[in-house]
Amino acid sequence: MKYFMANWKMNGDRSFWYNLAEQTAEQAKKFKADRFVIFPPFVALADVENALFEADKNMFLGAQDVSDEESGAFTSQVSADMLKGMGCSYVLVGHSECREYLGQPDELLALKVKAAQEKGLKVVLCIGETLDEYENKESIQVVVSQLEKCLEVSKSPELLAVAYEPVWAIGTGKVATVEDIKPIFESIKKTLLDKFGAKGDNVALLYGGSVKADNATEIFSVDEINGVLVGGASLDATSFVDIARSAQF
Repeated sequence: MKYFMANWKMNGDRSFWYNLAEQTAEQAKKFKADRFVIFPPFVALADVENALFEADKNMFLGAQDVSDEESGAFTSQVSADMLKGMGCSYVLVGHSECREYLGQPDELLALKVKAAQEKGLKVVLCIGETLDEYENKESIQVVVSQLEKCLEVSKSPELLAVAYEPVWAIGTGKVATVEDIKPIFESIKKTLLDKFGAKGDNVALLYGGSVKADNATEIFSVDEINGVLVGGASLDATSFVDIARSAQF
């Protein structure tokens, strides 16, 4: 099974969300063996859920973040229970934009992973290095450290996927080469096996960062990769599903 995940970030309006979800579901049904997940803005969850209601069973709804708290006086926060009630099966944790703009450290992200998994949500944990870290040849060290810290209290590999997103390749048009990413995915796999034993082998590994149809085949040539997390290209249904078409080999 291949995973194709769409992060819509903070884009669109009500008519855009519904139509894009409907169009994506219509085109994605041709790939029944694959799994598609849409992460719209919080305010779009209900509209997207309605659009996907009659979609094929390979379409799933996800949220872009989750609170580490279960309930209470936490203005602006959204709990795992709330997300499940909106029809979410997945949640992003640790996206680089949340780390940078919202100041979310690994210690907080570990609590978010725990809170989401305890409610049965499948966490897509995002990890990745900055340009400076990449140029200083610290990529593997940084990525493994993030992974270990964010999974410190996780005991549910069956509710986990890991998305490696080199920060320097997000929205820049730059794509890490196979030579860049293969040793990193090998290190991610080893870290998961060290923590979870044989169950770690079943954790889906995704690549994100300027993913498009014209580089999907090369990305999926890395043995450890079985999915992609797509940003800008997912805002057009055809462009997004074209990535799935390119990955069929």
